Amino acid sequence: MMSIVHKYRKQNKRKYIITILILIVVFYLLENTPLIPFRGKPFFQYGLKPSLLLLASYMIWHFPHLRPAGKLRLYGFLNSLALIFAGFYILAMFAGGLIDGLGKSPFSFTPRGQDVDLNDIIAYRQEKINITHRVIKIIEEEGEKRYQTQGDANGIPDAELVLPEQVRGKVIGVVPKLGWLTLLLRSDVAAPGAIG
Repeated sequence: MMSIVHKYRKQNKRKYIITILILIVVFYLLENTPLIPFRGKPFFQYGLKPSLLLLASYMIWHFPHLRPAGKLRLYGFLNSLALIFAGFYILAMFAGGLIDGLGKSPFSFTPRGQDVDLNDIIAYRQEKINITHRVIKIIEEEGEKRYQTQGDANGIPDAELVLPEQVRGKVIGVVPKLGWLTLLLRSDVAAPGAIG
């Protein structure tokens, strides 16, 4: 009886591994084959690629032979990649200021290319530092928009106006503790004291 169960698990394990490898190969070919007609289209960039990653993460979650901790790491990693390919900028945030107001959550989903409105929380780049502050005023000078920002815990607005090309996106959601993944993968995510 045990040998039958062991044989079934072995076959099941093999199927999972082969399917995940096929997904990785398909993903690689889609990314690197210039002959695909829809390669540069938004559907491909923001739809198909994230869907493949989400499918792989779903399969890993249901993989019977992985330990729970290993499943969670792989699942989180692939889902984070799916968000990145879907056009989201993943930002780790440190405690204080805006983070306290957002529920002390050091991770945010920031979609690129969004229109910025008054009171939006934006992530922008200034002197090689990512800053996350609220837009308190939109100023138009010579037909170009500039944003006046301020940290929620700060008493005064920021000294420098933010140009549209500095903006990485709007913060639309936060997830506790997942920001550490980006800190492990990248060294320039944010700096202590830059936010708030």
